[in-house]
Amino acid sequence: MKLIAKKLSWVVILSLSIITLSACGGSNEPPTEGNSGPSRDYGKEGSHLLAEPIIESVHGNSVLILPKSASAAKPVPVVFLAPGFRSKDYTHYQTLLNFIASQGYAAIYANDIDGFSANSIITHLDEMVSNPAITPLLDTSKIGVIGHSSGGGHLFRILKEFSNASDKNWGENGRFLFAIEPWFAFGMSKDDMKSLPSNTNIIIQQYGIGGNNKQSNTDARIPLTEYYLLDSINNKQKDYQIFANADHGYPTGKTKKYSEMQGILKPLDALMELTFKDKPAKNAQHEALELGSDDPYANGHGIQIVKLISDYKYPCNGTNTIINYCEVFPGALPPESSLTAIKTNDKKPKPQLGASLLDQEFGKTVTRMTDRVNQADTPTVYNGKRIPRGNDHPYPKTQAWNSDMSMLRLRYKLYDANTLKELPITQGTNSLAS
Repeated sequence: MKLIAKKLSWVVILSLSIITLSACGGSNEPPTEGNSGPSRDYGKEGSHLLAEPIIESVHGNSVLILPKSASAAKPVPVVFLAPGFRSKDYTHYQTLLNFIASQGYAAIYANDIDGFSANSIITHLDEMVSNPAITPLLDTSKIGVIGHSSGGGHLFRILKEFSNASDKNWGENGRFLFAIEPWFAFGMSKDDMKSLPSNTNIIIQQYGIGGNNKQSNTDARIPLTEYYLLDSINNKQKDYQIFANADHGYPTGKTKKYSEMQGILKPLDALMELTFKDKPAKNAQHEALELGSDDPYANGHGIQIVKLISDYKYPCNGTNTIINYCEVFPGALPPESSLTAIKTNDKKPKPQLGASLLDQEFGKTVTRMTDRVNQADTPTVYNGKRIPRGNDHPYPKTQAWNSDMSMLRLRYKLYDANTLKELPITQGTNSLAS
């Protein structure tokens, strides 16, 4: 596989510090029927012994941890790990990597050189899997990508690039994504997010009360936006989970006990089995994809709490992002706005009556509806009351739009908001009394 890495420059700065917190317990919900194997207790160490870590021999920017049982005769599924911002030490995630390998899968970590782009991670992963000594050991038809923080945003593009590659049939027989407190999906458009392979199982996890952790304090609109854009993925294949008693550094650790990471390891264990095994356990679907919510925002009534933009250290309106993370998902427009004065452009000619022009400042189409010259300056009088001209509207006092914005009111006239034609209800009238 040949992946093209394009060098990008960015002007945003993010720093990560690593801390350790305990996880919360599992769910008491009943298992989901439909899977064929017996129920399992997930999150425990697997039965596979681990081989010594393999560091990529040319540049040393990726590390592979394999079960000793992996062989050309018995290749194993591949799980990539995209770390936090500019992480270059695989031991920060060694507990997580060891757990994956103990379950019988290849775990591959890649250094993050670029930070604001997935390019370096993709390149380093490709260098490892393209090694002739490594390739035969991997079942590339079954893949998963785990990402933490900035890596949690990068994983979408990682999956896209490998799935689009022409060799090795990447993910043909199963894909999963496990995004842990994800940041922006740099390099991905809305259409890219909406068209990820439909056989992908997805978990997005947020930490802290209401999904707002105290350490990274990233705007919750970012993971919500990413979740709601996944149109190609069936709701049964994705889940948005919140663990209140964990913080941003929860996935990290070199020698952390598995018992301290059950908030991640239980759903991850079930997700890997659900994705990679022909006969997953009966409770795999529940333990992986039915712990959280399919509608995490729910118009402000879901499990994810969204705060004012000013309350976040890293808000949704980031620099150099293709997607507008502040307003893309339903019912979660920014609760605050800032006003900026813009000079009037007097050089733009006024359009003819009924004609339109593009407002260059706002990128909006403006249509001229009235003709000031043909309207009397002297207001008419009705029952002793002065009635102003038809295009004079007291905006601070009277609402110009109806509740669903289908009609526009200019003084006593009502217009269709789409066609800008006057409605029959006021046609032929010339007073407020009508």
